[in-house]
Amino acid sequence: MEIEVVLGNIVDQQVDAIVNAANHTLMGGGGVDGAIHHAAGPRLSEACAELGGCDVGDAKATPGFDLPSRWVIHAVGPVWSGGSRGEAGALASAYRRSLEVADSLGAKSVAFPAISTGAFGFPEAEAARIAVETLRSTRSRVELARLVAFDHHNLRLLRREVARTARLSSTSAGQAASSSRIREDLVAAVRTVFSPKDAEDVLAWLRRLDSDRLQVAVVIGAMWRGKPAVSKIRAGVETALTDYRDVLMNEYDERIDYKAELKRLGLDRPYPVD
Repeated sequence: MEIEVVLGNIVDQQVDAIVNAANHTLMGGGGVDGAIHHAAGPRLSEACAELGGCDVGDAKATPGFDLPSRWVIHAVGPVWSGGSRGEAGALASAYRRSLEVADSLGAKSVAFPAISTGAFGFPEAEAARIAVETLRSTRSRVELARLVAFDHHNLRLLRREVARTARLSSTSAGQAASSSRIREDLVAAVRTVFSPKDAEDVLAWLRRLDSDRLQVAVVIGAMWRGKPAVSKIRAGVETALTDYRDVLMNEYDERIDYKAELKRLGLDRPYPVD
């Protein structure tokens, strides 16, 4: 998916679908929401009334009516409440669900406003990061995601995030070839240290983590901190992963609190293999 950033008015975008920063009623409001309802004409409100509202973090679609775009995807972002009530996750969900709805419509180009940054008060820099990271990480058949900035400050924030994530994507692509080998070496280390039955149990335990690379990163992080859950595979893992440790830790060390991650996953107690 190509991501581009422009300065402009969301209602003027010549794309298959535009995203409306809606409220949960879907019946119009101020800012982007009001502008889209005004430009689309009264039939948009009639169509929205039939949808029965929309939950925060979700999205629903209507025709675009008098707009240049064929569809409007109404995404409901969160109201900012200090960041402790799941606002980041809800905002990411609103972008993710917009792409899913776009896929269901067959839309190949979608224009997004800066969801939740107006009257809902979401900090602009954090919202820009979430928007771009979510678009980068969500699988979709959309070919063009256009982020429409409402002023030059918002434009700079969005362009910075697009450039930053592009560099990260390039780095990740260069590391992808080693990812499968890292996992193979981890599996080999486990099977070397444990009996066949215990090895399969340990590997099943590791698969509970979010990804192959995260499995290895959390194991190494726990091992360095002397967690008993991985004490029996210490020698095997150290031997197998020496060549890859720097790559893994450079990617994950600043992003993962190993102690909190192990506790969240229920892995802070010793693995019962004895």
